[in-house]
Amino acid sequence: MKNLYLPLLLVISLSGCSYFQKEEVKAEESWSVDRIYSEAKAALNMGDYTKAIQYYDQLEARFPFGEYAQQALLESAYAHYKKRRE
Repeated sequence: MKNLYLPLLLVISLSGCSYFQKEEVKAEESWSVDRIYSEAKAALNMGDYTKAIQYYDQLEARFPFGEYAQQALLESAYAHYKKRRE
């Protein structure tokens, strides 16, 4: 009977790790660069720095040479700074 408890305890403890992870924010494929930037900027203004960072990263990945890429890089750095100061 003791041999049954160890695997059961292991399964329960390992499944709990994914329970505490935050959901990743994902920009839709159909979103324009303006929409992603405005969502990121809104999240930054509301103080949701994690969400803002994720949107800025996606903007930089999808539109690396666009008009918003350089501004997104600067605002992403600011969001990282603010998140660390929390």
